Formats: sequence, C-alpha cells, structure tokens
Amino acid sequence: MEVTEVRARAEWSRFCSEKKLDEKKAEFIVDNKSCLAEEGCHIRGTQSGAVIEAKTSRGLLYGVFRLMEHCRLSGNQFGEVDDIIAPYSDLRMLWSWGRIDGNYRHAPFSGLRSMINVEAMRDPEGTPEMMRFLRHAASMGVNALAITHELHHLEIEQYDQHGFRPYYEEIRSFSQYLKQWGIDLYLYTAAAPEREWRMLTGKGDCAFDPEVRAFTVDFIDEISSELPEVKGLVVAGGLGGYAGGHLYDCSCEYCRGKAMAERVQEQVTLFSSALAAHGKKLVYTVTTDYPFTMDREVEVVLDQVGAIPENTVLSFKDCFHDFEELRYPEHPVFSHLLEQGEVLGNRNLAVEYQLFPEMRGKGSILSNIAEKWGDIFRMSEKCGIRNVIGIIETHPADEHPSMADWYCFGRFAMEPEASPCTLLQNWGSLNFPAETVETLCEVLLKSNRAAGDILYAAGVQCGIHGMIIPFPRFTCDIMNDTWCGIPKKPHGYIGNSDRLGDVYSETRRKELLSDPRLYLFDYMVKVDGELKRMLLTEKEEGIRLYEEIYEAWKKAGSLFSGEHEGYKRLLSMMERNKNDARRFAVYLEVFLDWQM
Repeated sequence: MEVTEVRARAEWSRFCSEKKLDEKKAEFIVDNKSCLAEEGCHIRGTQSGAVIEAKTSRGLLYGVFRLMEHCRLSGNQFGEVDDIIAPYSDLRMLWSWGRIDGNYRHAPFSGLRSMINVEAMRDPEGTPEMMRFLRHAASMGVNALAITHELHHLEIEQYDQHGFRPYYEEIRSFSQYLKQWGIDLYLYTAAAPEREWRMLTGKGDCAFDPEVRAFTVDFIDEISSELPEVKGLVVAGGLGGYAGGHLYDCSCEYCRGKAMAERVQEQVTLFSSALAAHGKKLVYTVTTDYPFTMDREVEVVLDQVGAIPENTVLSFKDCFHDFEELRYPEHPVFSHLLEQGEVLGNRNLAVEYQLFPEMRGKGSILSNIAEKWGDIFRMSEKCGIRNVIGIIETHPADEHPSMADWYCFGRFAMEPEASPCTLLQNWGSLNFPAETVETLCEVLLKSNRAAGDILYAAGVQCGIHGMIIPFPRFTCDIMNDTWCGIPKKPHGYIGNSDRLGDVYSETRRKELLSDPRLYLFDYMVKVDGELKRMLLTEKEEGIRLYEEIYEAWKKAGSLFSGEHEGYKRLLSMMERNKNDARRFAVYLEVFLDWQM
C-alpha cells in the first residue's frame, strides 16, 4: 500500500473518531486500471455508508477529504452523494513566500513568521499549524509545494543560490514526508546568479555566456544530488524588476544582437535541460512586478507558446499588476491567447493567484475575490491553461474570510466552471451556523465591490498594498498614483495615460478604455469639479456598501448561540472598514481641492 493511501486511511480514521462515525461504513478502492482521471475519484454515498473509487492513491486522498466535507455538510453523518472528481489543472501548486529561516521578506510586515519554517519541517507531525496546513492542502487537491529562502527584489541583489545548503537535511526529510500527502516539493531560486559570483566574475545572467551556464549547471547538479526527492525548481526569470535579471539590458559579447525573447528562451532552455538531466521539472515565472514592463511578459509568453520544453511550465500573475484584482483587469496575456484561438500549445502555462490578502489589506479589509477568480479561471480554461499556483504567506484561522479564498482556489483548480456563490455557501456552511450562511455569502460577494470602490479612484490605486490608510499625507502621496510617471507633487493631474500601451489585444484595449471604473487607469486628467464629483460618488457608494455589509452581519448576530470567533472577527473588520472608508473619503476630498 502506497504511503499516500496509508495517509488517506489514517485521516479518515481520525475524522470518524472526532465526529463519532463508523469508519468501516466507508469502502476505499484503488484500481490503476480504472477509467477515472489520473488523480480523480468517484464518491458514491447514502445515509448508510459510502464508497470511494480512485485510480491512484492521490485520487483516494482527495476523495477522502471530499467525503469528509460531504459528511460535515450533512450534519456530521453520511448522506446522499454521487460526486466525480476529475482535476482540470495538472499542476496545483502552493508557493510559500515566507522564508524557511523564519524571517519575513521585508517591511512593514517583517514581524510575520512563516508557518513553513525549518523547525516545522523537522517535526511536521508535532507542529499543529503544519498539520492544519497539510490537511487544508489535501482538501484543496494540492499536488506541489514550493518553499523559499530569499524572494523579494529588495533581497534579490543579495541572492544566494546556495542559500538552501544549511538546510539540506531538513529539506530532504520534509520532501520525503510530503509524499504521504501527495505533494511534490519544489525550491524557489532566481535565474540571476548570486551576487558574490557576479562581483567575482563581473558577469551578468546571460545564458549564452559559458561561465553563467557552468554556474547554473553546477548548482542544479548539487541540489539534485543532495536533494533527490525534490521535484524541481521555481525560478524567477531574467526579465528584470521582481525577478532581478538583466537580460533586457545585457550587451555582452555572447548575446549582443540577439532578440530579447531569444535571450529568455536560452535561459529557459538552460534551466530546463539541466533539470531534465536529473528527471526534474522547471516552473519559470516571467513576472516583472512592474506595470510598464508587462510588454516583456507578453512578448516572452507569446513567443514561447508551442515551444516550451516538456518538463517546463511558464507562469504569470492573474491580473495586470501585483494581484490587484479588486479593480485592475486580468493579465494582458489572456486577451492575446483568446484572440489566437489555438489552445493546444498552452498546456505548459500557469497562472499565479495570491492566497493571502496583501493587496486587499493584509487581512484587515473584507474583500472576497471569488467572483473575479471565477472569471479568470474560466478564461484560463478557454485558453487551455492547465496549471495553477497559489501564493501563500500566512495561514489564517479556518473561519477567517481569507480562508474562503483558499477554499475557492482549490475548487476552481479542480472545476473552473464552479459557481463562486455556491463555493462561498459551501465554505460558509463548513465554518458558520447554517442560518447565517445566506447572509455571509451576500456579505462576501458585496465586499469585493466595496473594497474596489474605496481602494481605487476610477482605476487609480489609492492604498499601499491594498490598505486603507486614513491619514492626509498618505492620501496625498498615493493618489498621485503609485505608478504614475510624473513625480509625486501637486501637479494637478491624476492617473496615467501610458499604462495600457499595446500590452492588451486591440479588442480588449477598446473594452478597457470604455470602462468608467478604469477611467484614471487609462487616462491622466486634470482635476476639476466634475472629476471630483465622480470620484466622491464612487467613494460614497463604497461607504454605502460597507455600511450595508456591517448592518447585515450585525443583525445576523442574533442567529449565533454563544461566542463565535469568526463572527466577531468579521464584525470587527466591517466596523473598521466602514469607519476608515468615511475618513478616507474626507481626505480624498481635501486632496482633490488641493490639486485644483
């Protein structure tokens, strides 16, 4: 019996013990000759018991956790069910951005600590938070996990490809342990060689350079030899910005005269071939994390489609910039792929989603994202994209609204056509009293619109990392637009006239230009009385929605018997949000008067 099947049976036994169910009333069948999907299963059940049939032990694990969900939704008992799980996405990865040495990326959140750290990796069974995370991962159908040593572009100049070296023993045992949960382990690194090597050699990251090639092959050989259980690497590509690479600026003797896409293709080929020699895989992210270089991302993806090595996945973020899904449109790659019509060559592409709400206020702002994600997942399906990556840092309590994102992500990865409202109702039913679920679902769906109205001004981002910052000086700085090309000073203009460029397809660009919610996303205009009225009307709508949300949830309090931490947390967030929204509207009005 495979270790994943052993884990599936152990988790079922644990669940039945907790819920006072007879575990023998569930029959498990693993048949590798079954016609079911490779990691899928078929769950059939009545009030007297259930049968799970799967083709692989991974499929059985997912079936066990789905059966647990059905039992919980039926009042902790068996119920009528006929559910076929056939995962749409091939790669369903969680990528932890918290550093394994326990330090967080950068201010202002350096006080946070990753749950996937060295101590937890040494003793996962003895770390309750790790076990809760792994059970969530199994219920989501996660089959890959990427861990990080150093990540952000603020650190990338110090990057050390050998940063994992002190932790080889822990990584080795952890990767072996994850097999029980059907999870393959990946390590995150960068395409740009480490700083010490670059200072010593004076080299960049040109993959045509023999010394760069030798450096890359050497460290991949070391990792593969020391960590044979690791499945592969997640690599920040050399497009610049977030990834820290310099391919677009390189003019060395080896790449001079070569097209930018050709340079990137050589870098992808270098990593993929070095990893393929050890039977390992590559996830290469093209993200630059900077709006005015997104044309590079589009160029590289469109150039690579149909020519991506078999062991390689190219990934990009789900929306225009840095997970700002509340108001920004989807990533421009989608519109080009949809217009091309051909989807057969897109199976090696992946879309990255953010499962912690940094751009939605680090958990302090209620702004569920299920509807927007539903649109993007269905868009991905139309494009033939079969891989998803969920970015994680923190792991909130089960009933925290951020965990609704985790639930929806997992279900969308399995079935992109799922209804966002139904998924939110399911999540609510698993964590809140049944009488409150309808109100909870309504509140979560409205929260996205409310947060979009407050955190953006007709498409101009007006919150650092999605936070409402109700202080005049922040309002002044931010409303000049974080990504505005004109220096931040009272110049009388708001917005950006060169943000779109040609990164979207012509058809999609026309649609965006006609959307009033993106007016200042598309145009830079002088502030006058009419613009002021438009922006304040938008803020008034956001305030109204937050007040509606607060009153509806406050009223739902009568349906709870006793203390409920989830209810109190939500009510506190809503009260703070509606009050901050009012203050922000006042500061915005002062700022607009000052601009005029």
